[in-house]
Amino acid sequence: MENLVIGLDIGTSSLKLVVLDCQTKQIKIELSKSTEESRITHENKSFNEQNVDVILKLVDEIFKEIPHEVLKCVKAIQICGQVNLIFSWSLNRCLFKKELSNLNSKNFGF
Repeated sequence: MENLVIGLDIGTSSLKLVVLDCQTKQIKIELSKSTEESRITHENKSFNEQNVDVILKLVDEIFKEIPHEVLKCVKAIQICGQVNLIFSWSLNRCLFKKELSNLNSKNFGF
């Protein structure tokens, strides 16, 4: 379990996270969390918006579900999502920085 990668999909209806073992090609952990609480309601029903702070809180929560011994083996994290959800991400702002502090930041492109 030394060569793990995390895939995180930040979607409009949910966050989905998998931890994949690159050697065995097996999914070790699969998590999902609804993003419904991030929705901002507007009078105009055709207008949709999500609160980025709530999305980041949900990302923090989903990462806290991963055991620390698993996080220590993560070599890379891939994040994807809707174009309108793109936001600035850096290791210094990362909500789960403490868990990733032992990893080499070069693996993440920062």
